[in-house]
Amino acid sequence: MNTKLLGFALMLSLIMSPVFAQEEELLIEEESAATTEDDLFSGDFFSDLDSFLEESSDETNANDAVEPTAEDSLIEPVSNNQVEESAEESLQSSASGSSQGLPSSAQVTLTVTNVSQDNANATQSGARPGDVLRYEITLNSQTDDVVNYVPSVNVSGIEKVVEFTNTGFGVRESGSIVYPAYSNQAPCTQAFTFFVRVLDDCADLTALSVSTPQAGSVSVPLNCGLAQTGPSQSLFLLAGLMMLVLTLIFGVFSRKTSR
Repeated sequence: MNTKLLGFALMLSLIMSPVFAQEEELLIEEESAATTEDDLFSGDFFSDLDSFLEESSDETNANDAVEPTAEDSLIEPVSNNQVEESAEESLQSSASGSSQGLPSSAQVTLTVTNVSQDNANATQSGARPGDVLRYEITLNSQTDDVVNYVPSVNVSGIEKVVEFTNTGFGVRESGSIVYPAYSNQAPCTQAFTFFVRVLDDCADLTALSVSTPQAGSVSVPLNCGLAQTGPSQSLFLLAGLMMLVLTLIFGVFSRKTSR
């Protein structure tokens, strides 16, 4: 009987020994995990983490603090005055380019015709009081594009003895006629015109001279002593006197007839 009990107990211990071993391993793993978690949330862990971050920051700052190279030493600081001067020079250059935006291959000519004398060349035929003159600036560019060319003509020398009857798209500004900026691709040809009429009171001048920056000047001989092309005040006065004489003659004739 005792032998059977002893054998049964031995068999039971052999069967249960793996189970106890597994439970012991689980307990060991749980204790190890708890220990690791305690270490993570302990002050020593955060202290070590702060030390690591400080060391990384020091290394980064050391890498950023690079000594200036030879190229950097050549770069001089720019003052505010230098920046303002550069901006002013740029604006002046842009303005100059917009007013004189002509390629070197382009040609500009200035001509004048006397409309009142069958469109004759006014520089040869001259002009008289009442004559209408047609001035024309012609731009011709066959190879290069034209960008922002602003045509202008100086008319300050004729303003007192002519009437500007038509300036086209031009605008009179301080003794000049200025046209809108012109741009076009080559080949291109464009004319800019204006018309004037010679006034009766032109004895102060002997010639009408206008000029452009690119085409130079043209001069029209002025003959103020000759008869005017258009109707004059003396002509209207003569017509009035003739009407008055005819009225008087008609009145006298009517009285004689009535008697």
